[in-house]
Amino acid sequence: MLAPSILLITAAVTVTGPHRNAPDLGPVFAGMENEGIDFPRSRRSLATSRAQDSGYGVMIDAGSSGTRIYVYSWPRRNSTEVPLVESVWDKTTQKSSDKTTPGISSFSKDLSGLQQSLDPLIAFAERNVPTELHKATQIYMYATAGMRVLAYSDQDKIMSRASALLSASAFAFDPSNVAIITGQAEGYYGWVAANFLSGTFKTSAADTTGVGALDLGGASTQVAGAVAVCSGSKCDTSNTGKEEVPGLMHVHFNGRTYTLFATSFLGFGYAEFIDDVKQRLWDQHVVKQNPCYLSGTPSTYTSFTTLDNNGLPKPVDLPGSGDFFACLGEVNAAFLTTNTSECARQQCKGRDPAVCKCSIGGAAFAALPNTNFIGMGGFKPVLADTLKIPTTGSTRDARHDTVENFCGLDFAQAKQEAPTISESKLATTCAAATEILALLDLYGISQYPLSIDGEIDGIEVNWALGAMVSHANMIPVVRPPT
Repeated sequence: MLAPSILLITAAVTVTGPHRNAPDLGPVFAGMENEGIDFPRSRRSLATSRAQDSGYGVMIDAGSSGTRIYVYSWPRRNSTEVPLVESVWDKTTQKSSDKTTPGISSFSKDLSGLQQSLDPLIAFAERNVPTELHKATQIYMYATAGMRVLAYSDQDKIMSRASALLSASAFAFDPSNVAIITGQAEGYYGWVAANFLSGTFKTSAADTTGVGALDLGGASTQVAGAVAVCSGSKCDTSNTGKEEVPGLMHVHFNGRTYTLFATSFLGFGYAEFIDDVKQRLWDQHVVKQNPCYLSGTPSTYTSFTTLDNNGLPKPVDLPGSGDFFACLGEVNAAFLTTNTSECARQQCKGRDPAVCKCSIGGAAFAALPNTNFIGMGGFKPVLADTLKIPTTGSTRDARHDTVENFCGLDFAQAKQEAPTISESKLATTCAAATEILALLDLYGISQYPLSIDGEIDGIEVNWALGAMVSHANMIPVVRPPT
């Protein structure tokens, strides 16, 4: 029998309707109590297959700025250990992934561009999944935050066209395999990837809550952490934490039950958020300056389009003034809206403040464990690559000092200090870095250990890996014949 294989194409959204959470046809994650959280459902579950050889899976992560493909493999599963999922390197390019740009959300007005984006990625999968397994390899498409901001009609057009393209590929396909996942599911997958690579799920590991996960994309940001763990007869999850904070869930790996908090904030990815801050500054301040951009930043980056009094597009310029503390104030003001006081009156009323807190936009938020948090997505490019903040061991004060000093430079000085960084990235670094610092404070983890390398033991940490690990973990154990 051929090994079960999966081709998973990923993009982002939290909605209902066609492609927005596929039909409820059984849990994707065996034993998960998802507390009302929407995870994708599929008619074709790996849990019904029995592996005799290596399994393969392919993920295409369609983010807000581009679409990236990964191929994974794992050995036959003959124990309850979480399967050892590893990247397959392409022999032609000597890379473990391939990428096309722009993101699929750009193709609502030109669906032909979607085929041009997906065709080379599917070809990458065909080269790296053994030919004899193509027909046994299911194609899944999950969409994330770049798609989430679109109108429902545009979402449906793109996803329906993607379904048609995938059904015509060499791989097995079912319409229910195309879905738009929630940001919370995306945060969960990131947590799975970080803990899988950290060894948290191994039988030999101690019962710990493991590491936390942070992700900063262009359109959304996620955070996840386990607030409790138990195993065997010690587990009684009937009420653990459920009454304290909305959104807690119990997930099971290798005989352990983790009480996990994962959440996502749409519109607070660095690209969307920077645009939002620009608009807030223009609307609310008499002096039209942007403290989150360096002095002397070219107008190519400081200008944007707003609406005039008649509701018509109007190009305007918001020159940079390079003031870290003023920028931090604007960022926090954008985070802490009037909904925060409503949260204190309703969702967290009467609850232990050490357990239930009010966060971005007034969302109830679990107190996260004091553990190492793994920063993915924009953390490394902004903090490590541009600002040279150490990938491990940095303190809150040191990070704040570094960002404050950078924001105080003029643009010409910044180019001299970071000659290898593009102008477009330099232009947004002060704003993006300030947002990251504010997020860490708001999450209550700025004093906790932080790793921003984006890798663990040389392997990239991303939610696509976590999704594949979750799927592979459903494959039944096949005991060798006695």
